[in-house]
Amino acid sequence: MKADARALIRRAVILSLVIMTTFMFSSIDTFAAAKKPVKIKVTPRQATLTVGKQVRIKVKSVKPAKASKAVKYKSSNKKVAAVTQKGVVKARKKGNAVITVTSKKSKKVKAKVKITVKAKPKAKPQAQPNPAPTPQKPQTPTPKKSLVIYFSRGENILNASEYSKSLGDDIDAMTSASVLPAESGAITGNNGILAGWIAEALGTKTYSIHVKNPYPQLKKETQQIVLNQEQINGTLPEVEACTEDLSQYDIIYLGFPNWYGEPPRALYTFLNENNLDGKTIVPFTSHDRNGFSDSIQILKAKLPNSAVLEDGLIVDRKNVMDAKNVILEWVAKVSKEAENAKSNPLATVAGQKEAAKKLIGQTLTKEEVIAAVGQYTKFVTDTNGCTHDIESGRFYYPGFVIYSRADEDGSRFVILSVD
Repeated sequence: MKADARALIRRAVILSLVIMTTFMFSSIDTFAAAKKPVKIKVTPRQATLTVGKQVRIKVKSVKPAKASKAVKYKSSNKKVAAVTQKGVVKARKKGNAVITVTSKKSKKVKAKVKITVKAKPKAKPQAQPNPAPTPQKPQTPTPKKSLVIYFSRGENILNASEYSKSLGDDIDAMTSASVLPAESGAITGNNGILAGWIAEALGTKTYSIHVKNPYPQLKKETQQIVLNQEQINGTLPEVEACTEDLSQYDIIYLGFPNWYGEPPRALYTFLNENNLDGKTIVPFTSHDRNGFSDSIQILKAKLPNSAVLEDGLIVDRKNVMDAKNVILEWVAKVSKEAENAKSNPLATVAGQKEAAKKLIGQTLTKEEVIAAVGQYTKFVTDTNGCTHDIESGRFYYPGFVIYSRADEDGSRFVILSVD
């Protein structure tokens, strides 16, 4: 009997121990599950959605690992992106919003997800069948209008017709400017003859530049005026006002004698008083020995906004009267070139100068300068105290100069300025 009582007591003790152990472990689990997190991580951290699309935010982990993962969600801009309490984000309209994920156990523990919402792409319009093209007449480019302007000594001396008669067969000539009768019988000169044939080939007319105070008849007296008054003192003779509307012409064929290496000063006066900007200038001259000499470069400098062709016509003054066929062939060739001259950005001095300014600060060879700006007329180098014993280089163009400094081996030049 006593043995049965002890057995019952032993079973009761064991059962009590089992119940207590189970309770203890159950309490530990309950405590862990109720523990507050100190940090939560979610996925994704950011998302880009198109209007109408959605994404779900999930709790990736908590710290400590067994802390509560229970959270709640809130959107900073429900009109842009709304969020359910299951973490489903729905994109509503274009814009930005931030979804805040907060622990239910600790309001201080949060994670944020940046949401970017883009508008729906516009539907591409359905391709419409192309209507049949309306037949059009072929466009013929309008030829550019040309005018032949010239200066001739024969038309700018005192009593030219009487002087011509007094000379008989001994026709006076001054460096490519003879006193000659034109086909019409009027007194002109070599360049007047050439101008008439050029105008005939082009189907246009001529305009002669006349000084207000004609030159003396004798060659030596005219030379003294040209050298001492005009070239040395810089005097420009007055000319008659131009009677042509130059604005209607695109191409000017410009003829003149070469007087001591340059055009007559009367031509300078004409250019100062009449606007030839934007036009193409085609020079021509009769000559004794020197051709154009410096005349082309002078014209370029005086007409920076005009395209001055270098492929001008030069006719020996002794051959002028037999040069009509030569004129016709030259006009056929050069007229095509003149039509397209301004398409080249370096055709004018102004265009060349702008191209040169873009080179400032660059280190270039002479060939690279030519490729960018065009052929210079002269290149000068020197070494002096102003450049601290470093060789300087100057590229001369009509109307401006590129200043540079040579590099160490002297083969390349640092472009310093353009003036």
